[in-house]
Formats: sequence, C-alpha cells, structure tokens
Amino acid sequence: MAVAGFGPTQFFFASCISACFGLAALDVGRQFHYLMIKAGFVEDVYVGSSVVDMYAKGMAQHGRADNAIQIVNELAKTKTDPNQTTFICLLIACSHEGLLEESMFLFNMFCDNYKMEPESEPYCCLVDVLGRARKLCDAYKFIAGCLYNVGVSVWRTLVSACWKYKNVSIGDELAKRVLQLEPNVHASYVLLSNLYSEAGLWKESLEVRKILAKIGVTKDPGSSWVVINDQLHKFSIG
Repeated sequence: MAVAGFGPTQFFFASCISACFGLAALDVGRQFHYLMIKAGFVEDVYVGSSVVDMYAKGMAQHGRADNAIQIVNELAKTKTDPNQTTFICLLIACSHEGLLEESMFLFNMFCDNYKMEPESEPYCCLVDVLGRARKLCDAYKFIAGCLYNVGVSVWRTLVSACWKYKNVSIGDELAKRVLQLEPNVHASYVLLSNLYSEAGLWKESLEVRKILAKIGVTKDPGSSWVVINDQLHKFSIG
C-alpha cells in the first residue's frame, strides 16, 4: 500500500488486527497496534475495539482474567462501550479460571447495563463455568429458563460437562435432544458414547457407536495454527 501511495485506513487496521489473532499471530498484531498509534487512529472506536478484542482474547486463552477485565476498564474510561465480542473474551477468561461469581456479574452486566441481546456463545461460556463448578443442575435450569433460543451448541456444552463429571441423568437426556437437532454431526454421537462409557455403561456406548457407523457420519478434520520464526504453520488431524 505504501509503495502504491495509499495510506492505511481505520478499516485496514481493524481487519489486520482481527486477522492476526485469528491466525495466532499476536506478535504481528502488536506491530499493527504500534502502526495504528503512529498513524493517528488511537481514538477511532472501530480500530480500538479490534485492539481490545485481540488482547482480551489472548489473555482469555491464557486464563488471565484480571488483565482482560483491566483492559475493559481502561476502555470504559474513554467512554467507549465494550461490544459483545469483548464480553465473550472476558467470560472465556473467567471460565478458564473458574470464576463463577465474576462470570455471572459480567453476564448480567452484558444483558442489563448494555442492553445487548446475547447470542449462543455468551451462554456457552456461562454454562461452561457452571459446569466447571459442577453446578450442572443450575446450568440446566439456567438454559431451560432462558427466553432466548440458545441453540444446540449451548446444550452440547452442558453435555460435555456432564460427561466430564459423570452425570448421566442430565447428560443422557440432553445428548439425545442434541442428536435430534443435529442427526448428522459426528461429535454429538461421540459425546453421548463417551458419556455412557465414562459411567461404565459399555453396552449403551457400543450401541451409539454402531449407530454412528451405520449412518456413516464422518468427522471433520481438526486444524490449528502456530507461528514459528515469523512463519505461520498449520496442523491438521483427522
């Protein structure tokens, strides 16, 4: 762009910074942050939100909830309201550290103070932290009492927690509900099978595996990215 005589815009910086986190290139994102400051876009809301999201997500992945919340507090001083993505980052950070009270506080702030209509992901985060606290019944009541259609991903998150803590009574019901909603998703069958096997219900686990083999549902390959010596490397499995 510079060679062609075009200067960067706020949309350019916001897009590049968002892409850097998506590719796990946080160091490159910091360089774009520096260039953004140098270019004079410090007070631009669009660019500022992308910077906050990048750092908050990075800290969330490493469980640094206090640092992530501090970033949002600094953002509030500029009288810029955090967006939904920022709240999701905070909820993820709190979930990784098992901060249940903080998660509930943030979720209520998210809905009440900023009047945002949550999508599935914030609910997934809250259900995850409830699951980590082994409050599976509370998580179930929370989802069941929601006026908002939380989506199948939220139910699957709770099933995963039931599998982890061997709660077949709740997990079995929810897993079958997930299968009704997603009959062609490989992960849903595997989750139910694992739930049974973890509880020692080997016959039930085998039956689910047989159904999976019969209908021919295949698993999508997983992938991950890592930056080594300024080079992006992609790894796939499955």
